[in-house]
Amino acid sequence: MRFSTIRRFEPRDYNPAQDRLFDRIRHRISWRRQSTIEYGLAATKVSTFLADLSDRFCRANLANAIRWEPSLNMFSAQLVVIILASICPILLFVDGAISHGVLAGFAAVGISLAAFNLRAPEIRFLIRIIRATVILAVVPALWIGIQLLPLPQVANPIWPTAAAALERPLTGTISVDFGATVMALGAFFSAAGLVLLSAFVAVNPHRANALLWALIGSAAAVGLVCLAYDGARFLSTAHLPVRLQGPFFAIVSSLGFSRSEAVDCSTIGAIFATAALVRAFESKGQRRWTSSLLITLLLAALVTCLLAIGVDANRAVIFAVLYGTGAVVAVASIRRLGIGLWGRAAIVLFAFSTVILLVGGEPNIGTKGFALAFSTSTPSQISASQRALADAPWTGDGAGTFATMMPIYREFNQPAIQSAPNAVTAVAIELGLPMMFMLATMTIGVVFILLGAALQRGRDYLYPAAAAGCLISALFLSFANEGTLGVTFIILTAIALGSGFAQSKSPSKLRVNA
Repeated sequence: MRFSTIRRFEPRDYNPAQDRLFDRIRHRISWRRQSTIEYGLAATKVSTFLADLSDRFCRANLANAIRWEPSLNMFSAQLVVIILASICPILLFVDGAISHGVLAGFAAVGISLAAFNLRAPEIRFLIRIIRATVILAVVPALWIGIQLLPLPQVANPIWPTAAAALERPLTGTISVDFGATVMALGAFFSAAGLVLLSAFVAVNPHRANALLWALIGSAAAVGLVCLAYDGARFLSTAHLPVRLQGPFFAIVSSLGFSRSEAVDCSTIGAIFATAALVRAFESKGQRRWTSSLLITLLLAALVTCLLAIGVDANRAVIFAVLYGTGAVVAVASIRRLGIGLWGRAAIVLFAFSTVILLVGGEPNIGTKGFALAFSTSTPSQISASQRALADAPWTGDGAGTFATMMPIYREFNQPAIQSAPNAVTAVAIELGLPMMFMLATMTIGVVFILLGAALQRGRDYLYPAAAAGCLISALFLSFANEGTLGVTFIILTAIALGSGFAQSKSPSKLRVNA
């Protein structure tokens, strides 16, 4: 076999362009495989990042719910409370029925706004705080409701005889005036609603601080109005020409200004100004000029309130101011100095001993009785109240009916009596002595609850401490005058109590399941 030519094997149909096309296809397939793998890895990274971002966002929302960051949704409810506190100096000159209507309207609008904007963690937190207080507040409301029922078996036995003197038919209910008792029940619900509204707003520390300044500013304005009224009365009786004294005094007297209520409101202002001063001295890291300006404003408010109180104050009012502000200072001192249980017991024992000495050293207890001993009302008003108090049954004569019953007990040719000598006498006559003692016991219990919360609270402890001081002062003032039953005092006290309850526990330590 002959092999003439040996040559290299080459494909018969070899095409370089086709080879390049095949190389491009193989490269594209491998690139797509690699891109698919890279896309999968990228998608996994993106999903992991989004999951981590979502988890962080949920945790941030939960942290905000725990720390109660400022929310613009509650600004409208906060504005309602601030406006209501700001018009308190004007309400001192307004008729009682109109001022009660203003309180009810503002409370209804504020609660409606807060109900739509409150978050679920806040609601659960508030329910846990105010549950016991709401249960206690139901007791007087139920009792007032019972007074409206037709129960002639427990009604005052003198009503059939007194119907002619009162010039009105009596329906056999415990209350002698059905309409007045209904209005008193409505006023109670309005005050309770304002406490709840203030608690809703003051859950946030920033909003609680705004309410604190609104309280101080309103009480200081009330103090200024009280000083202006005292100055006008002084001019109308001494330093004006004789021909001008009569008309000027008539104008001043026709204003309908309640000085006792203004003094009681100034007491609340003094307590909260003291609390703000304590916080200003305890705070650190502020600019010097800011701290100095803040302390100057607070001192001016405190001096204004003290001047309004001190112009014409009896011993009960002075002790009310001392005990109210002293509660705030005592809590701050216990926390600052680390006073233990025995030291706290000694402070409480000293406070009770001072009260016993005050009561024992009062010379009017033998003639006026314990309820009226510290009142500075006219002798005719006190004597009429003593007769009404002696005839009052244990069920009371009906909430809000003091002025209705006075035509029976006042003396002949004596001017009409529209208000009680003090709040204690009015409550004892209208609700009965058992309910009066129950209310006093409940108030003292709430005071101890707030003081205990203030000792366990963090930096915002001054809110429950100031609220406790307001209740202590209200107890003393109830024996001094009837101003604690006024609408202005009720508004300021309700805002103070709501702030104190809302800040009595720290939301940051609460486990919130959103």
